Amino acid sequence: MLLLVAGALQVEILCAQDTHYSQYFNVPLSLNPALTGKIDGTFRVTFNYRNQWLGITSGKSTFSTPTFSADFPIRFKSKDILGIGVNMINDRSAGGRLTNFSGMLSLAYHKSLGNSRDHYLSWGVQGGFLQKRLDLANIRLADQIFLQDEMLNGISADQLPGNVSGFDLQAGFDWSSKFSEKVSMNAGYAAFHVLQPDFSFSQETNKLPIRHTAHFGADFRLAQKFKLLPSFVYMTRAKAQEITTGLSAGIPFTDEVALYLGGYYRLNDAVIPYFGMDIKGLRLAVSYDLTASDLQRTGGGLEISLIYTGRYIPVPDVTPSLYCPRF
Repeated sequence: MLLLVAGALQVEILCAQDTHYSQYFNVPLSLNPALTGKIDGTFRVTFNYRNQWLGITSGKSTFSTPTFSADFPIRFKSKDILGIGVNMINDRSAGGRLTNFSGMLSLAYHKSLGNSRDHYLSWGVQGGFLQKRLDLANIRLADQIFLQDEMLNGISADQLPGNVSGFDLQAGFDWSSKFSEKVSMNAGYAAFHVLQPDFSFSQETNKLPIRHTAHFGADFRLAQKFKLLPSFVYMTRAKAQEITTGLSAGIPFTDEVALYLGGYYRLNDAVIPYFGMDIKGLRLAVSYDLTASDLQRTGGGLEISLIYTGRYIPVPDVTPSLYCPRF
């Protein structure tokens, strides 16, 4: 067990592993800054909580990640949209011994295209504060436990600063189209840690590698009371990569209430059943990672999303042309 914790900590310290989500479609500002303000409403508030490998480290959450974001659109007469938002992530690893916090301001511009203005090309940037904290009082490193020196590159506790921080930047673009009342699609790309800042706890320079993310989603309305929502995300960073794909079925009961049932698969890692419900602009979604890799004894991962898309001023009741990728 100690080796597992030390190994997980080593990955975080030397490789600066990023947070990943099973419900990537429910954390739009963490998926791609170009999705900022891409909503059919006047504001959106999103909360996501992920808890992975509960109980592995002394009964505590080995990996826990609360994420909060808020964004809103500013609409122009041309149907172009300026999106403004904020995104905050507080990732805790190894039972809270390592904390990664980021607070980002997010901006996006959505350019309407076509005669009917129902196609959009979006660009977005996200920049702000990134901080990594290491609880030196409650960790054991290579000079304190019986591990090979190579496992932690010879780093000892008295050589670690315990707190590193600085500026981080992400950028991306997204294309979305509403082809008809029954077919909508979107696809995008985002690059994270564009400036490759140095956030190493060691005395050597260790720049964050750029993380590349490509994603796709669609909405096929097959009947008045039934639709299919396939989606896909691919992420790669340094020599690591992650592929998650799946499908949800949406069943609207009324204009304000809908049920979502689906399943996703993270390649060589986990099977992810998914449940969601919309009630008057509020979405509650729950998923659970059923581990399908060699780490089956780790207990999987629970993820909960709460999203509210609202209107603080009355707007005309019109059919929206902007396809907002909410699955």
